[in-house]
Amino acid sequence: MKRFFKLHRGEKGFTLIELLIVVAILGILAAVIIPNAAGFMKTADINAANTEVANVKTGAVGFLAENGDWPNLPISGTGEQIGIYGQDFWLTK
Repeated sequence: MKRFFKLHRGEKGFTLIELLIVVAILGILAAVIIPNAAGFMKTADINAANTEVANVKTGAVGFLAENGDWPNLPISGTGEQIGIYGQDFWLTK
């Protein structure tokens, strides 16, 4: 047993080269993952906006089915006309 401890007395921890290799690998992984995560967040924002537009469209079509006419917009204020799949909507600012 004493012989084992004498042979491995100076071998504690990691070498500087091993630590540098690990840091380099982590840096490469971060360089690959971070831009992809930003792209996923942008895609999620676009999908959320599309869902909100679809909800507004569903509400407007439901209003049309119930009342036989599109909702009236207030006369005051400015509006911007947008088209979604051939149907016109007005956005007020």
